[in-house]
Amino acid sequence: MGDRIRKADGSYGQVQSIEVVNEPQWMFNLTVDQAHTFFVGKEQWLVHNACSWLGGSSSNHSVGNNLVDQAEAYLRSLPRDLRRVTIGVTEINGTRYVSINGGASSDAISRLGQIVGNQPGSRLVVGNGFGSAGHAERALYDLFSSIENLHIGISRAAGPCPECEGFFSGQNFTGLFWPNN
Repeated sequence: MGDRIRKADGSYGQVQSIEVVNEPQWMFNLTVDQAHTFFVGKEQWLVHNACSWLGGSSSNHSVGNNLVDQAEAYLRSLPRDLRRVTIGVTEINGTRYVSINGGASSDAISRLGQIVGNQPGSRLVVGNGFGSAGHAERALYDLFSSIENLHIGISRAAGPCPECEGFFSGQNFTGLFWPNN
């Protein structure tokens, strides 16, 4: 309770109650033109399918969902031939940090740098190093692991690679989120 949610007109509301219904119901996991957010109900509230995270199989975590949406949007902003990368996103004190894995082509890094550079309050981070240290999610973690309640969203639908998953599990870090497609 207390999460802020957005309406189609751009205004916000706040979750004031949750009703649990213990009976079978039809549920839908929609993907519309690569997105998994949509407006529902008479009031047209913006909802999001649950994303996956290291803390469990799925989450209705609003911050994690938002970061995953941003990571996917950055990935979609790249030309199709440059999308064989992972994008990571976190927000710290009002600044959005967007990362791309260090193995990305110079064209992908340059293009993402232009996109991020045109957005006030956004900064590009490029993974640096070998193995998981060069991955987008690891680059953000290495910079900001001292931040309490750090959350990182990534664009990779399969989730973190086994090496990153092992690293984050070893750190007891459960703030990594990815699409639940």
